[in-house]
Amino acid sequence: MKKKPLKVYGLPSEVLERLSLISERKYGNSNVSHLARDLLLQAAEEPTDTTDMPVYVNGSEKTRMELKLPPKIAAWLESMANKQFMSSNMVALAILLEHI
Repeated sequence: MKKKPLKVYGLPSEVLERLSLISERKYGNSNVSHLARDLLLQAAEEPTDTTDMPVYVNGSEKTRMELKLPPKIAAWLESMANKQFMSSNMVALAILLEHI
């Protein structure tokens, strides 16, 4: 399978300028791709078996929490819940689980 080159979009020009300066200091040329490659390789070497998730005990009771949401976010959650035939609590839980 032929691999496509990695492209990163959405970086503002001032951020690219700063990254270019960092690359210039570190490698002697302003190649941001070289800097990105080395940072990605470094991240790939880090162990992946560690996690920030707390250890849970099986059979433990659920904890009830209450969130005070701005009306705009509450309306969005309600809208998403209706579209997915779920409760707004289930949508919020799904979002939280995505980011853990």
